[in-house]
Amino acid sequence: MYDSQRGLSIGIFNHADNLYGVQIGILNYAENNPAGLKILPLLNAHF
Repeated sequence: MYDSQRGLSIGIFNHADNLYGVQIGILNYAENNPAGLKILPLLNAHF
């Protein structure tokens, strides 16, 4: 399934195949970020 996220997401676990914005949470996952930056604690962003 195609999971695209735009804007701000606040939660315990955030997941997006395509992130265009900011994730704030305990664990954040953005598939379209470079290796090493896909899974991050507290804050994740991609623009």
